[in-house]
Amino acid sequence: MEHRKVLLSTAFFPPIAYFSVYTRTPEVLIEKQENYNKQSYRNRCVILTCNGPLTLIIPVKKTCGNNTPIHQIAIDESTPWRKIHWKAIESAYNNSAYFMYYADSIQALYTKKHHWLIDLNEEILQNCIRLLKIENKHTYTEEFNHIPIDCIDFRNNLHPKKVLPKEEFNFQFPEYYQVFNDKFPFQKNLSILDLLFNEGKMGIDLL
Repeated sequence: MEHRKVLLSTAFFPPIAYFSVYTRTPEVLIEKQENYNKQSYRNRCVILTCNGPLTLIIPVKKTCGNNTPIHQIAIDESTPWRKIHWKAIESAYNNSAYFMYYADSIQALYTKKHHWLIDLNEEILQNCIRLLKIENKHTYTEEFNHIPIDCIDFRNNLHPKKVLPKEEFNFQFPEYYQVFNDKFPFQKNLSILDLLFNEGKMGIDLL
């Protein structure tokens, strides 16, 4: 089922559902003018480790308190979060089918310093688009609309603590091989990292 236009939030190594929406929609807008929404995919992703799902979180600074616009959310470098993230990713996916093909590209995203969260997320998104050979493009909003009337709004529907809405998109998650499938049942809607390392560029067929 194809839709004409969607509105997404910025996201850190977005979940598979995010990319499913992205690849199935001709026109994609990413919100740049909203206030920061905590505990969302904007600064976190979920990978699968030998101990089960693990949430990786980017520590951030709200330059204007609770009303800080998303484009003014700074990355907090007071902790070695980059090393912690990469160690977890490497441990989780070192034995996956495509880790050796994509590890350098993903690790490079952790070595390049970005001041703003939205800039890091954009580079991650562009990198994933390139690796998966996604043809769609996106633009950013120029003003904030609380209730957009000309597109499907996924800014807050794609959320770690919310059930995916079914009325706009018929979300389905075909199972694929996951590294720890001998320990856990299939884990759906993980970070795009899980699909990329396990399925490579063929992952786009599942999206």
